[in-house]
Amino acid sequence: MIKYILKYFNGKYLRSWIVLIGDVLISLVASVLMMVLVRALADIDIFTVRFWWIYMGTSLVASILSFIITRTYRVIIRHFTTKDLMVFALAVLLKGILLIATMTILVKWSKWTMVLVLGDVMFTAAFLVGIRLVMIMVYNLLIKMQQKSLHKQRVLLYGTTDKSVAAIKRLANSPHYKVVGMMERASQNKEYMLAMLPVFGFTDDRHLAKIMTKERVDAVLFTRAIDAQEEADGVINWCSQNGVKTLISPSVDEVAENQQLFRPREVKVEDLLGRKEIVISMDKIKEDFAGKVVMVTGAAGSIGSELVRQLAGFGVKQIILYDNAETPMHNIRLELEDNFKGLDFVPVIGSVRHPERLD
Repeated sequence: MIKYILKYFNGKYLRSWIVLIGDVLISLVASVLMMVLVRALADIDIFTVRFWWIYMGTSLVASILSFIITRTYRVIIRHFTTKDLMVFALAVLLKGILLIATMTILVKWSKWTMVLVLGDVMFTAAFLVGIRLVMIMVYNLLIKMQQKSLHKQRVLLYGTTDKSVAAIKRLANSPHYKVVGMMERASQNKEYMLAMLPVFGFTDDRHLAKIMTKERVDAVLFTRAIDAQEEADGVINWCSQNGVKTLISPSVDEVAENQQLFRPREVKVEDLLGRKEIVISMDKIKEDFAGKVVMVTGAAGSIGSELVRQLAGFGVKQIILYDNAETPMHNIRLELEDNFKGLDFVPVIGSVRHPERLD
């Protein structure tokens, strides 16, 4: 039942005009409740029937205008945040100002009128925000009830960086994974809290095994490739020997290419092959090729033609261009004649699959 309810509301939102009507009705209810309260506290002779009709009419018009001006009906309820509180505060404040202005002009002003307006503003703000919070709590409760019915893998995040905290938020509603904490290498076996989750410090495999057993961990998630590379002989090796999965967060390119939600994948060998940058000495390369006869096979292709262009500037004695594609060979020959006037080169049509031709 819960599954079908969430499936129905997934990706669907209330129409703006429905939210607007609902907010206006909530605002009117707040006005009525405050009027009843003031009526019970104030002298009966202070407020007349005319006063009540004017106040309710003004509350209706003021509510509609304030909500339309501040566009509160465009705030998606399930994504309601503390930043949106400022928008609603401005809306109810505008309602209060319109009420004060209208009541001052049309009826006799009194301290009870001020109490009525101030209470109306506070009730309206409390009801608008409170109802949204209740709706969010119910929606989140349904999600948690659905998640409890599913078997989710218990995951420990490696590291306490910003990427780890971001991964916690992204996996909060995941139907596949449940983050039970974070882990890091430490000088001593310690434990503290971060982002409302425990952080386990470990010094060796014995401490690591204790944490994994205690938390019933199914997988370890690395949020940075560098951490996976450093733990290739540590955590990853231990996990592979003890049946614990090792996962890694997808790169930005992978997420952009697949256009999917954040979905960790298993660690591959390629993720562990971290190497230092290779610095190429062009002077040494030029020295090795200078004054020599060089043959480039596939010389008319994209890679081969670029090799020819590079070799043309190395001071070689002669370049033999070898390729079986006649038209591309003609094109590269014209290019070399135009851009490298003094270059000695010989185009040869042939295939590397023919030994006699190569000889």
